Amino acid sequence: MPRLIALAALLILGSIALSCSSETTTTTEQPPAVTPSPGQPGSPQPSPTLAPVSTPTATGVLPDGLGERYGGNLVLANRGNPPAGFDTLRTSSIALHHVAGALFGPGNLVMRCRENMYVICPYLATKWVASPGFTQWTFTIRDDVYWHDGTPFTVEDAKFWFDLVHSGGLAGDSIRAPAYFKGELGDIESVEALPHDRLQITFRHRNPHFL
Repeated sequence: MPRLIALAALLILGSIALSCSSETTTTTEQPPAVTPSPGQPGSPQPSPTLAPVSTPTATGVLPDGLGERYGGNLVLANRGNPPAGFDTLRTSSIALHHVAGALFGPGNLVMRCRENMYVICPYLATKWVASPGFTQWTFTIRDDVYWHDGTPFTVEDAKFWFDLVHSGGLAGDSIRAPAYFKGELGDIESVEALPHDRLQITFRHRNPHFL
């Protein structure tokens, strides 16, 4: 009889334990969440901040529809500083050529076309004509070109430059030595300023490749 009472008590306690365990919710511990720092894969990327961009303003127009150019400074390296008071027409080194070329610009009366460097385009002259024997070239000088101080560029200015190049002065009055590149222009006999902004250059010999 005591054994039966003990067995009945064990059965009651076991059923109570089973009922308690079925009502208990089992949870699994999760590791703490890790937020990746910016720059790591999967990290939230910050919204980009747009910086204001200025719209370029045209400061000038190249001749004959070659397009607009914009302001700014272009810095180039050079072998050395040119000597004070050096003559841009008598450059004898690469360092001086770079400086003189920047002063003269991409052309003179004419220039190489930007679209095709084997074709001649206008620059300080709007048009030109050669004599049948190619001993005389006549250029029409632009009327919308100005020096840095606002003074208009004229046919007399072009004549002054060519006189300096081939003879060292005006009307044969040599005030300096001719330019180093005098021979590259041909054997110039005379340079004349004609009416209607025309510059006439006469050679002693045929010069079909003067341009």
